[in-house]
Amino acid sequence: MTDQQTRFIRPGSLAEAARREIERLIVAGDLPPGERINELHLARSMGISRGPVREALREMKADGLLRSEPNRGVYVQAISAAEALEAFGERSALCCHTVREVVRKPVAGLVPMLRQQVEDMQLAADHDDHERYYDLNDAFHTTIVDAAGNRRISHNHERTLRDLRLYRMRTLVHGRGLKKSNEEHRAIVDAIAAGDADRAGQLMEDHIWKGREQFISRPGNFNSVDGNKPGGKAT
Repeated sequence: MTDQQTRFIRPGSLAEAARREIERLIVAGDLPPGERINELHLARSMGISRGPVREALREMKADGLLRSEPNRGVYVQAISAAEALEAFGERSALCCHTVREVVRKPVAGLVPMLRQQVEDMQLAADHDDHERYYDLNDAFHTTIVDAAGNRRISHNHERTLRDLRLYRMRTLVHGRGLKKSNEEHRAIVDAIAAGDADRAGQLMEDHIWKGREQFISRPGNFNSVDGNKPGGKAT
């Protein structure tokens, strides 16, 4: 097995490893939106059988990252500029609402949990581990949303994460950077701990909108799209 074949394998099942590698290829641009997935080629390049690759593709289709066309194959999902911007806006509204709610109605043990997640993200950032950081980043935001105790909001938040997953991964890898992103997380937790709902909400809005702006401005994304943030112009 070559170095190229073994570098993607980490602890966990082969299907999990295959999924991580496919996501990496999409984020890197080697599998762009609309690209047809060649299952056999992927299996050979990873040095594994087609079974784990097929399982990874099935999971990614269920998560909305890939789409299947009858008698044609599986393709990397593509969303329009309008759909992406709508998803960012929805995610901002959901996260800003829930972070204010958890300040107004404190949840026992939430702040220590969030602080530990921030420290875990810092460790990932220090090691430039984008995949680990991305998973922890999602867990951090999901912890806040779920703590508000509204199942409908939690469901909608999960959907927006799924819709934007690969695009947001690309933004973290090529955008403002992991450490800067985590500084913003730390400030949000400090505001929650201080009981300042308005500041926590504003910091959350700024945090998500910075990711949105980075996403729009990155070459190859939607750099021709303008959008309005409440109180200002998205550039």
